[in-house]
Amino acid sequence: MKTRTIQLFLLLLCCFAFTACDSNKSKIEEKVKQFTEALKTKDVATIYDMYPNSKLTNHMTLTTNVAPGDLEVVKDEATGNYTANFKNARDQKLIFKVTGKDTYQIIDSYGFFDIEPMYSDLAVKTGVPLKKLSDQKLKELFKDDSPFLSFIKNKYGGLTELNLSYFDGVYTGNYNLNMVQIEQNIKNEGDFPVKGSDYDVIFSFSDEGGNCASSTKTMDGVDLAPGETFTFNFQLTGYTTAAYNHQLQWTVSFNQKGGGTMKDIMKKAKFTGNEYNEFLQQQSKNKSKAGKKSSKK
Repeated sequence: MKTRTIQLFLLLLCCFAFTACDSNKSKIEEKVKQFTEALKTKDVATIYDMYPNSKLTNHMTLTTNVAPGDLEVVKDEATGNYTANFKNARDQKLIFKVTGKDTYQIIDSYGFFDIEPMYSDLAVKTGVPLKKLSDQKLKELFKDDSPFLSFIKNKYGGLTELNLSYFDGVYTGNYNLNMVQIEQNIKNEGDFPVKGSDYDVIFSFSDEGGNCASSTKTMDGVDLAPGETFTFNFQLTGYTTAAYNHQLQWTVSFNQKGGGTMKDIMKKAKFTGNEYNEFLQQQSKNKSKAGKKSSKK
């Protein structure tokens, strides 16, 4: 008798749990409809209220496009969260957390953000598994100060540095007019074109005899194709005595104003498609080292 009573109690308990689970699922289906409608109407207040983590993204925007499909709500028994699978072409999903009685919040998603074209291209070229990573993980990946973007910049940033040289600088003095004519060649030694707007050319003049104070003159950069040279030609005042005594000297430096940006890297880097895996391996090594240091303490 006792055995049958226990069995009946367990059966009723299972029925109750099943009913409660179904109740959550149906309410989440209603929440899904509310959220997708908010996306279509661009109801930002409702979107952020239902999905707070959708705010503050770099290079990603919430989509208004929810592809048609059969909705299925599945509970994750381990976490208690519910996944709303849209079963559509984009394989879109919304992850809901139960925050109270009949209250739910979206904590993550799949396929609900559009990535800016350049960063989407970066993801494909570096082997980022876009469909396997949740939107929140992608959000962390593409933040301006993210470890992943820092990894890419450290790996390929050198390609964007200017490779300019200067040579064969000559001068002639016009002593009657107290001026010196300067001619100076520069060359693009790199494999990529250089834009003049990306750099300045700085001339630093000195008089070995000490009769004139040192000075600098800054010139705008010029566009240079790979291997191309350009000759700067200008007049310099105040150094005629140094020129007459063959004591005029100068150096040339280049002040880079552009370069090092992701746009520059995308133009010049030859990606292998394994960069994302390399990044994960580096992160794993860093965590391992950090663990060892803390254990020593």
